Amino acid sequence: MDELNKLYITSASIKKVDDLSIFEINFHPNTLDISTRNEYCLVIKLETKKFIRITIYPIFKNKILKLSFKGYNLERNDIDIFSQEIKKFDIIHSTGLVAIKQILVFECYLNLNFEEEEYQYLKTLLDKNKNKFEDIKLEEIILKINK
Repeated sequence: MDELNKLYITSASIKKVDDLSIFEINFHPNTLDISTRNEYCLVIKLETKKFIRITIYPIFKNKILKLSFKGYNLERNDIDIFSQEIKKFDIIHSTGLVAIKQILVFECYLNLNFEEEEYQYLKTLLDKNKNKFEDIKLEEIILKINK
């Protein structure tokens, strides 16, 4: 189980559009073609030994949820049914199902937070499926203030 806890595909943070700077390159709403209504950006980072990929999504919230599940011998039918249920939520970004060593890993970022009514439906869905996967994790990604 320790090996499962160490596996992840992406990391993320939320920043204000005005504070968004990466590697000393400043991004402004005009550069990203972001509407002035979008105050925040979700910054998702994927790192490998060969490259780093950064994906930036304009969002309206300062909190969103990251859902991940992992497993060794996952049943195709369980994955298909779970995927269909997850599609009912507003997905900002998904890694898809990725094989790392012999473990299948899935991550997605949902336009949802713990305070929203729709979260209860997600919690029920996760509780219903927790015995089908070795690990299901739900974490809240919150606004990161630059100092």
